[in-house]
Amino acid sequence: MTYKVIDVIDLKELLPNNSNTPILLLGSDNNLYFTKFARKQTEHNLLAFEFLGNRLANYFNINTPEVCIVRYKPKPYEPLNHYYSFYAQLPDNTLSYGFGSKRVSSSIDINSKEVENLIQRRNFIQLDTPYHLLLIVLFDLHLNNIDRTALNFNLMVQTNTGSQLTKKVYAIDHMGIFGGPAAGLRFNEKATPELAATIFNSELFRFFCKSIDYTEAERVINGYFNLCNDYLGVIIKEPLTKISSFINFDGSLVLKATEYLTCNARNNRIKELVLAELALLIQTVRNK
Repeated sequence: MTYKVIDVIDLKELLPNNSNTPILLLGSDNNLYFTKFARKQTEHNLLAFEFLGNRLANYFNINTPEVCIVRYKPKPYEPLNHYYSFYAQLPDNTLSYGFGSKRVSSSIDINSKEVENLIQRRNFIQLDTPYHLLLIVLFDLHLNNIDRTALNFNLMVQTNTGSQLTKKVYAIDHMGIFGGPAAGLRFNEKATPELAATIFNSELFRFFCKSIDYTEAERVINGYFNLCNDYLGVIIKEPLTKISSFINFDGSLVLKATEYLTCNARNNRIKELVLAELALLIQTVRNK
C-alpha cells in the first residue's frame, strides 16, 4: 500500500481554534479533503492513530474514506494569503505534513440528535446491514476508541449510491483509538471493556438490532476475532512504516498496538461481553 501526498491548493473553511477539528481543503489532485495537523510533538501520535485506525477498519471490513498525506508549504501563495493564520499555527512555519481524509461524495454526518427523526422517516431503512454497525461496535471496543459514542457517532452515510439499494456507512475520525490523547500510549489489556459507551447503546443500533439474527451475529463476531492473528501485526506495521518519513510519531506504537490488539484474553472478554449483551438487546427490542 502507498499513501498519496497532496499539496494544498485552497482552504474551503476557516481554521477553528482546535487543531483536532478537521479543515476542508482543495488538494492538488482537485479533490476535497478534511485535514488534521500536529502543532506539537504529542499530536504526531494522534495523526498516526488516524492512519492506523483507517487501515485497521479496512482490514476488519469496515468502510472508511480514502486517506492521504497532506503537505503544507511554509509560505502561503495566492489565493491562500487570507488563510495565513492557518499556516502560522504549523510548527516553525516550515514544510510540514498532516493527515487527509477524502470527502465522501453525496454524504451526510449523522449524529444522535438526528437519529430519532431519521428513524421515524425511515430514511436509512436501506442502510448497510446492521452487521456492519456491529462490526463498528467490535472495532471500537477492540481499539478502545473513546470518541465514537452513543452521543457522538463519527459516522458518515452516503445518501446517493447510484443503482445500489443500500446506503453505505463510513466510520471516520480515529484520533480517539487506544484511549485517545489522555492515555499517552499506555495500553492496559486487563481493563474492562465498556460496551455502554459505544454506539451499541444508541437508538440507531437498537433500531437496526430488530433485524439482527443472533446466529449470524455470532458468525460475524467470530469472523472479526479470527482476523486477530499473526498477520494483524503486519497490517499494523504497514501504514506506520509508510508515514514514518512524514509523521514523527512514537516508535513504540507498532509493538504496543500489536500486543494490545492480539491479546487473546482481552479479545475473548470482548467477544463474550458482546455476545451476552447482544442476546439481551435482541430479546428486549423484539418484545417491545
